[in-house]
Amino acid sequence: MSTYGVARKIWQLAKKPMKKAKALGIIITNNKIAESNNFGRGCHLRNTAWGKYSGCNHGCTIWDTSIGNYTNIAWNVSIGPRTHIYENFTTHDEFYQPGEGDTDRGKMPFDGFICRIGHDAWIGCNSVILPGVSIGNGAVISAGSVVTKSIPPYAIVGGVPAKILKMRFSDETIGRLEETQWYMKSKGEILLMKETLEGLVGFNMKDYQEKYLRVRTMLT
Repeated sequence: MSTYGVARKIWQLAKKPMKKAKALGIIITNNKIAESNNFGRGCHLRNTAWGKYSGCNHGCTIWDTSIGNYTNIAWNVSIGPRTHIYENFTTHDEFYQPGEGDTDRGKMPFDGFICRIGHDAWIGCNSVILPGVSIGNGAVISAGSVVTKSIPPYAIVGGVPAKILKMRFSDETIGRLEETQWYMKSKGEILLMKETLEGLVGFNMKDYQEKYLRVRTMLT
């Protein structure tokens, strides 16, 4: 293949995720997305960067945010929405010069992004994550939460405003899990070390399934 042919192939591959996104009615402006990312219909993404195998469900609005690898974002989630000035006599933008009232955008504390979502995070539906917030690796945001402050790794939070409900694992286990940096590896590599990682956190799929079935039986 000629140099031109190689360049054209690279260009076509780069455009493929964009075509997929536009076909789903997604508004995309200045985003870094890859073929392994998945998005639901009707999302509005602006100035975002997505790690491998991460994605969001339908109806999400995500601005000025970096997202790590293997992160799940449910439907109708808002991340990095701009705020309005409520200390003045009006909250409306009509009385400000262009960009004057959008003070959040001038901060960008996370390497050019106003919010940062770590690796392997799970953000529940109808949640709002305000500007300036960082969500740690492995954190879980309960559905309907309003997150006003940064969340440490592997914390489960919920409420309005969101508060820490519990930690997923002990500090020792979190430290050992973070040392593996498994979320930086390929899918194939992770599958090879899956049993080791499950053992590290004391997880057994058979026990989990039996527990899940017992709960379902109790509720029916």
